[in-house]
Amino acid sequence: MIAGIIFIWMATKRITKPIRKLVDMSEKMTKLDFSDKYESKTSNEVDTLGEHMNHLSDTLESTIGELKSANATLQQDID
Repeated sequence: MIAGIIFIWMATKRITKPIRKLVDMSEKMTKLDFSDKYESKTSNEVDTLGEHMNHLSDTLESTIGELKSANATLQQDID
């Protein structure tokens, strides 16, 4: 019985840890902090989601940088 409890605990932790990492990562992204990246360890749906979150993070960071640059150029044109 103890072995079963330990097995279930370990299996649950293995499933929830990557999901918690993605939750933390998405929370940082809402604050425009794109520094956190998900590291894939296997090839399952959660890791695929993590890879897509990394791509989304990179794209958002790049796009926001381009918008800031364009905004600065427009501001100089106005002044």
